[in-house]
Amino acid sequence: APAPAPEKPAGPPPEKSPAKPSVSGRSSSQRQSSSRRSAAKNFKLFSPKMAVFYVLLAAGLAGMAALLLSPYVPKFRLMLTARRYLSALSAGDYETSYKLLSANSRESCPYEEYRKNSEDYAKRVGKWEFDALEVFLMEENAAVLKYRLKEGDSSWKDDYISFVADGGGWARPYIWNFFAPIEASLEKGEFPQALSMAQKLAETDPMDPRTSGYLCATQFFMKIYDKAAASCARTVEASRFYPVGFSPEDIFWYTFYQADSLRFLNRYREAVDLYGNLLVKKELSSKEQCPLYMGRADALVRLGDHGGALADARNAQIHCLSPIDAAEADKRLRYISGQALNEAVEYVKNSRFKSGGPTLLQARAAEVSLMRARGIRPLPQDSWLAEHAGGPEYRVMLREELPAGRGRKPQIKNLHVFKVNLWTGSASAERAPGPEGR
Repeated sequence: APAPAPEKPAGPPPEKSPAKPSVSGRSSSQRQSSSRRSAAKNFKLFSPKMAVFYVLLAAGLAGMAALLLSPYVPKFRLMLTARRYLSALSAGDYETSYKLLSANSRESCPYEEYRKNSEDYAKRVGKWEFDALEVFLMEENAAVLKYRLKEGDSSWKDDYISFVADGGGWARPYIWNFFAPIEASLEKGEFPQALSMAQKLAETDPMDPRTSGYLCATQFFMKIYDKAAASCARTVEASRFYPVGFSPEDIFWYTFYQADSLRFLNRYREAVDLYGNLLVKKELSSKEQCPLYMGRADALVRLGDHGGALADARNAQIHCLSPIDAAEADKRLRYISGQALNEAVEYVKNSRFKSGGPTLLQARAAEVSLMRARGIRPLPQDSWLAEHAGGPEYRVMLREELPAGRGRKPQIKNLHVFKVNLWTGSASAERAPGPEGR
């Protein structure tokens, strides 16, 4: 057998041979560093290509900024214009503040009138100042700003000022020159003229509650009830967030005009609700309660609530004190309480059931006259009867009675029977029953 191979002596493991040098004589890390330096050397910060890149980047950033800031630009311009206006006005620089008025305002109010009004205000309150200006309400074409106002030695208080979009910016609408002419026209009963000025006022400053207030009154008195109802509602609502010095009495009458307009539009339930809201207010005068009770009674009659209408008619009789109002309240109470039997008969007698035709009384007289001319004897005897049918409704009968004669018993028959509503001024024919004999 072959002899065993001799064992290798124990010792440290052999060392690795050194890395083989590259052909270039440089290591891998050295090559990478060199390539980075070469790339950096080729990159030029202000090359023509980079200039284009910078332009595009700037345009993109500008677009993003414009997109983000665009909602705030009108508000910023509004604040700037309002501050300029109030600053100039408080400093007595009326030429500058006048230039900040809207085109409509400058057209309707010359500078001399504007300056006089501003000077009169300054004389009345003394030196005034403002602070804490902020946007209170802003729409696309109109806005309201709130600020703190100090007039003379008085305490600071909240005040409001409106602006409108004008000429690509914001301008102050000036409306004080409208108030006196509108009031004068209303006082004289010149309602078309008052309405025309109120409409121009609305074009000048659509935000001020006084604008819709004048529209409310003029439209109501001209019986344009659909528009009056909307204008009056807008006045009351706007006065809650834009106080302009309306007194509680002013708000009362605007609400009343709204309620009455709804009633004339046959929107009786809405009218009843508004009348009720006003009646719960404390310390109402008889002058205010009279039209409320009369108006609500009318709406309730038309809704068929005769019991509620009767209660309101009784209250109206208490509070309607002027001769005209008192007479109307007494009449309405008679109608609905069943005490107007004679009025119901007279209403039917004088009714014309064909346009341009004779009254019922005239027609019956002509009929009897014709019987007389024909020699018909005996002539019938007529009687008019009425009975209360509930609420303001009555049943009216024209009864004919033929006396007995030649073996004939007396005959009684109702020629006509009518259902009459004295409150609404309407009547309808009912079928007459057959003749009665006895």
